[in-house]
Amino acid sequence: MAAARFLQISDLHLGAPFGWLAPERRAERRREQQRALEDAVAEAIHRRVEGILIAGDLFDREGVDAQTLAFAVHVFEAPGCPPVLIAPGNHDPWSLTSPYWNARLLGARGWSWPEHVHVFTSARWSARRLAGSPVEVWGRSFTTGIPSAERPLDPAMLGDASRENGSALRVAVFHGSREGFLPPGQVTAGPFSDEEARRSPFVYLAAGHYHLRSRLDHAGAVRLAYAGSAIAIAPDELGAHGALEVRIDRDRVETEFVELDRRRVHELSVDVSGAASEDQVDRGSRAGCRAACAGAGREPSSRRASSTSASTLEPCGPTTTSNRCGAAPASPRRSASHGPCSSGSRARTTRTGAP
Repeated sequence: MAAARFLQISDLHLGAPFGWLAPERRAERRREQQRALEDAVAEAIHRRVEGILIAGDLFDREGVDAQTLAFAVHVFEAPGCPPVLIAPGNHDPWSLTSPYWNARLLGARGWSWPEHVHVFTSARWSARRLAGSPVEVWGRSFTTGIPSAERPLDPAMLGDASRENGSALRVAVFHGSREGFLPPGQVTAGPFSDEEARRSPFVYLAAGHYHLRSRLDHAGAVRLAYAGSAIAIAPDELGAHGALEVRIDRDRVETEFVELDRRRVHELSVDVSGAASEDQVDRGSRAGCRAACAGAGREPSSRRASSTSASTLEPCGPTTTSNRCGAAPASPRRSASHGPCSSGSRARTTRTGAP
């Protein structure tokens, strides 16, 4: 039996604009985003974990709308919710003027974070001991939205975390960039090396910032892991998204993926060689969308299509009308599509003309 168990999530990006979706679909995706966090809390309660580790970017930006903020503050009030430990990231840094981290500003709205929610408020590592648990959770926060070159796992930055502390199992929660694995288009923030992670005083490091799952193993156990974004935030975030259940023993750490996003993003190519019209390209891309979703055991319901002039999001089921993206391309050749598939699927189809 594990000495301790946690649910690790990160990069919810509550309040994200979802500009890649058609305007009428954005509110729906934001609600799915909130439902993923509700499901995470429910999973934590069901799995009887000792705590929920949020490794940064709970919010998408430093100011979010009141409805989103109210949701985040109250979602952890669910009966039986375990302690929640939040390490703010580069999108939602801690500051005295933060509308969601500053208790006085929250209080002016009549809200407050529940007592069992702890927010790390400094770039310096600090500890939170969980009652009745052998685990000591160490965390740090970003204090500015500007990407920082500070190395969080550099021995000079670890401070008190590097000192001996008896029999406590030390777990880290933080936001940072694993060197050598930076995804395309992502900024470097809080960089660290694999060697720094291996030499750190933590038995396990819960990292946030990268939106796809990955991990670093050492001596036959998981040493560091990214849970990835809890739901797909952008159309290039392929596959399943969710959380990790982390099971910690003194000599071994294991993780288990917990799916939270009810949609999936797939990338596929559709051969539309010989297509002579917009409608033929549309039918070919729709068939590809259906095939991808059938392979995932899900039903398609919508598709995003784009050309050089415009983009729309339209139903992809039997009642689909033709997509109209402006002028049809000359001699269309291929169609690459991305899209979340579930009880409602979205795919983005990009048409290219002949070279």
